[in-house]
Amino acid sequence: MREKQAKRFRKTEKQRLACEILNSHVHTMLFGGSRAGKTFIALRNIILRAIKTESRHLVIRRHFNHCKISIVFDTLPKVLKICFPELKSGIHYKLNRTDWFLEILTTDGKNWSTIWFGGLDDKDRSEKVLGNEYSTILANECSQLSYDSILTLRTRLAENSGLPLRFYYDMNPAGKSHWTYREFIERIIPNTKREPSMLDSAFMLMNPADNLENLPEQYLKELQALPKRKRQRFLEGLFLSDIEGALWNDSMISAAYAKQYGEFIQTIVAVDPSVSHMPDSDECGIVVGSKDAEGNGIVQADLSGKMSTKTWAQTAVNAYYEYNANYVVAESNQGGDLVIDAIKAIDENVPVKLVHASKGKFARAEPVAELYELGRIAHTDQFLDLESQLTEYVPINSKKSPDRLDALVWLITFLLLKVKPLPRAREL
Repeated sequence: MREKQAKRFRKTEKQRLACEILNSHVHTMLFGGSRAGKTFIALRNIILRAIKTESRHLVIRRHFNHCKISIVFDTLPKVLKICFPELKSGIHYKLNRTDWFLEILTTDGKNWSTIWFGGLDDKDRSEKVLGNEYSTILANECSQLSYDSILTLRTRLAENSGLPLRFYYDMNPAGKSHWTYREFIERIIPNTKREPSMLDSAFMLMNPADNLENLPEQYLKELQALPKRKRQRFLEGLFLSDIEGALWNDSMISAAYAKQYGEFIQTIVAVDPSVSHMPDSDECGIVVGSKDAEGNGIVQADLSGKMSTKTWAQTAVNAYYEYNANYVVAESNQGGDLVIDAIKAIDENVPVKLVHASKGKFARAEPVAELYELGRIAHTDQFLDLESQLTEYVPINSKKSPDRLDALVWLITFLLLKVKPLPRAREL
């Protein structure tokens, strides 16, 4: 019986246009909504270039672990299987899991190219990766990378392989104050007073609607059901303007993604409790974070959600142990006794500290937002719901601040600002 032939890869119209741009300019940014095929087509182009002639290429993200999970273990196998079914693992390509690069055989059958995978969060590894020169660099999810990091990466686009040098960027768009918008869309050099950019650059908007044949039908419906600003970003692929009067903006969040941080010296789980568990009840805010030796705050997890008292208490206890925290912290005049009772009912050994709110919500949130503006806060990952609350909270229009935001404010206040826990025996 004849074997069934693999379905031949066919580019979507947007992917075809993207390839034309990727092959025509030194710097190309593919931006837009979620799962639009941006990374897929950029990685396919890198493999084609690697096969053409012996050369070295780099795919990099902020976090190396995210690069492994999303690129090495997800997108890369799909690209190889769908676009290059004639290439056999172990014969035409092989993955080095020690130094994390893909060796791929060139068309002459005599030489091997390498595609390296890296992250900027591991100093030793990033120094090793940045010690090489490359013919192609892909900055994946580049909204999470600082402009300084990008400038450093550009100095590594220098391999004399015979291939034209190419730097690819892909991302879900951030705010209009982000360096990607300024450099690619406005064509000015970031961090200058509108000095024109001389980059040989181009950009293309790619959205999920352009990739429908490769997506589950339900996925687009899920994106269409998102709140307005999330829908604009992940469905429509828009760069968003900051909301007037909001304490946080998108550039502050992007800077928090990109910030490097040191060794943790204190970790807490901050809880803003919900007192009921009904469909219209408030969420329980649970945010985990640390302080490093340099005095920066690091947000590590947002575990918030609509939960019963027992569930959020168990979630907080689990986080205390998972993140090796020093305390669980809650506001004394906003369910503090409830937090103590709920936590101690699950585990008597978890220390709970209560802090007293002597200022209103706006007065407490403002200095935390200032720390973001000063570059003192890092985010270890994207926390989309928390970030939406931060960038959409306008104190003058809001009678109540959101619960995730409240938990974050208490987290940073306890770690970095001068607030003393109440000296109560029950907290020990």
